[in-house]
Amino acid sequence: MSSGNAVLIVAIIVTFIGWFVPSWLVATYAEKKGHSFWGFFLLSIFTSWLIGLIGALLVKDRETHESTIRCPSCAEPILAAANVCKHCGHQVRVSVPA
Repeated sequence: MSSGNAVLIVAIIVTFIGWFVPSWLVATYAEKKGHSFWGFFLLSIFTSWLIGLIGALLVKDRETHESTIRCPSCAEPILAAANVCKHCGHQVRVSVPA
């Protein structure tokens, strides 16, 4: 094996470990927060995995980011889809049986 081939193989391994693996980890973290794996992976690959990581840290969780309203009785925040306030038990909406 010539030294040129050895250098190329080492460069490929270093690129894989130093660029693709962190990009994959950033995309996995973003996916756990409910965002697109491939979107964050491509962002990390084409810009930098550090930029992808900053983006993944700044975005909110999709599972926990639901619309909320204030209870008319106790003014505590509740989910907009709630029929009854979980804090005071006030019936927010009249539920109609199906």
